[in-house]
Amino acid sequence: MNRDAAIGPLRRTTFASGRVRQVAVAPAARTLSTLSQVDYEDAFLVETGLAQERTAEEWARVVLEGAPAGMRRGLLSGWLALGLRLSSTA
Repeated sequence: MNRDAAIGPLRRTTFASGRVRQVAVAPAARTLSTLSQVDYEDAFLVETGLAQERTAEEWARVVLEGAPAGMRRGLLSGWLALGLRLSSTA
């Protein structure tokens, strides 16, 4: 399956409280990578009704800490493989 075929349905996906759409990657996001070269990047915006009730860090913690153990291990492995730095301090 090619990239556009895989991402196309996400652009049109509607959730109960919002939508998901592809957006340009913010330049500041690139500074978070520890990779010497990035060959591919993409970003998505999820519009929700009550997202402002939590900070970005709080949302990330909910996703990671609220997931089953196997999913947490997979998420961590994936993020580390992408060169993302994870820290428990701000």
